[in-house]
Amino acid sequence: MSAKGSPFLRVYREQQIETQEPGRTLLMVLDVARRACRQKDGARARKAVEELIGSLDVSRGEVARGLFIIYEYLLRKLAEEDFAQTARFLDELRETWDSALGGGEPTKPAVIP
Repeated sequence: MSAKGSPFLRVYREQQIETQEPGRTLLMVLDVARRACRQKDGARARKAVEELIGSLDVSRGEVARGLFIIYEYLLRKLAEEDFAQTARFLDELRETWDSALGGGEPTKPAVIP
């Protein structure tokens, strides 16, 4: 069995996600989406963007509604298989969120080939 499919590794990752700050989880999901776009893995990228949509509470204000519109746009671009444009947009979103979440420990983007 590969380390990627190891049940111990899966449990570790789940615990890591559950115990970190929501902002850091957001950055992780954005990194997954960015990586998937660069690998032209539409299904994985869509799943990540759908996760971002699922995390929104649009009843909480204009920012959440604006993000919903952006995430819906990304889903349309993914349906068109426009991975390059989607990745660029996700890169900008990640930079913006990383800046907005500043003040904690610095977060470096995941290495994306």
